[in-house]
Amino acid sequence: MSIRSFISSKYSALGLSERTGSVVKNVGLGFVGKGLSILISFIQIPLILSILDKTEYGIWITIFSVTGWLSFFDIGMGNGFKNQLTEALAVNDTDRAKKLVSTIYISMFAIFTCIIILFIIASSYVPWVDIFNTPKRLETQLYYTIVISVIAAAINFVASLVHIILAAKHKTGNSGMLFLVGQMLTLGFILYYKNHQTEYSFLILSTVLSVIPLIVNVAINIYLFFFNYRSISPSVRHYRKDYLKGLMNLGILFFLIQISALIMYATDTFLINKLYGPESVTLYSIAYKYFSVIIIVFTIITTPIWTMYVDAFANKDFVWIKSNIRRLVQFVKLSFIVLIIMNLVAPFVFHTWIGKTFNPTTSLNLLLSLYMLVFIWGSIWVLPLNAAGIIKVQCIISIGQAIFNIPIILLTNIFLNNINAVIMGNIFCIIVGSGIMYIYYRRKFSNLLHSVSKV
Repeated sequence: MSIRSFISSKYSALGLSERTGSVVKNVGLGFVGKGLSILISFIQIPLILSILDKTEYGIWITIFSVTGWLSFFDIGMGNGFKNQLTEALAVNDTDRAKKLVSTIYISMFAIFTCIIILFIIASSYVPWVDIFNTPKRLETQLYYTIVISVIAAAINFVASLVHIILAAKHKTGNSGMLFLVGQMLTLGFILYYKNHQTEYSFLILSTVLSVIPLIVNVAINIYLFFFNYRSISPSVRHYRKDYLKGLMNLGILFFLIQISALIMYATDTFLINKLYGPESVTLYSIAYKYFSVIIIVFTIITTPIWTMYVDAFANKDFVWIKSNIRRLVQFVKLSFIVLIIMNLVAPFVFHTWIGKTFNPTTSLNLLLSLYMLVFIWGSIWVLPLNAAGIIKVQCIISIGQAIFNIPIILLTNIFLNNINAVIMGNIFCIIVGSGIMYIYYRRKFSNLLHSVSKV
């Protein structure tokens, strides 16, 4: 009996389909990897704050958020690549898979090389101190931190494509374990550097935090393509220009959604920095990190599901899709209870974790909780539509959210004049968008899922 058949028989014995069993396995690994990573990241924050002051930490968080914008320069091809690679591997089309991998790696390498060159040329002319609302004493360190962070983030984006391949191979749990390795290396350096600080702590710490994820991803690329995935390793000979059209046809819609998400979410810390100062970024980011545990758990559960949805659609297993969505709805209900408890114990957690000087308002905590809840509820309906490549309506909604989000935040800020305005703006846009997506999901899949009871 083959290993695949043996595993399949075990899943059947437990009353699980092989697809569900694969999800369970990856979710289990995800909880181990991401769970320990979350714990380590929580430990890191007070250690970092013992090295950097609240202003420096807020600036770094803002830089980290802005460099994350680079991921949107893939023109959406990453998500198109995920769908097409999963489909190719599902039918054992190794030749097509290798051409897809080669095309995406070479294309992304060319795009981000150009970005790095243009950024290096332009960076010396940009008033970074004014943009990031930074004290003059950090001007030199800020410049080099930004340059290094952007270069590392650009290279790391190409290296991170390996996680899409792992997802297409239904091994998302492995990605969680790799993330854990990066977090452990980061914690090790922070503990070492805490007793060896210099006047350039901001630059040194920021550089290491940017470079360690890159090192881990480059190492896993080398290992996997030389050993486990040699049959689909990228090569110039297998690059196919005509494949770009296929990746971009779907990818351009994903790109518009990504750009909209950039305006909707990734600008939050930048807006808070400009409106209320770097210390407010620190307050927001730490409180957000605490409550975002719910989103992290949801992400661990749903990360393997995207590619499983693709597989299920290919095999017309709509019953499995419907039953899986029902489980995710139950998760939202459970999350509501967990968030209530998190709010009740928040003062104790923050005082123990950060210190008694850190005291976010009750209103901030409640708004962040509501934000987490509506975010995961809306994501449930987006996942199957993304996997099926049905994203035009989502694209229109995302653009609408992007257009109205910042004006709503600025209008709300007139009355509140605090960081609650940013969260309230996001919540309003998410509720409206998610409601429309839910209605669209029910209408789009009503015929496909007519044989299954309603969610």
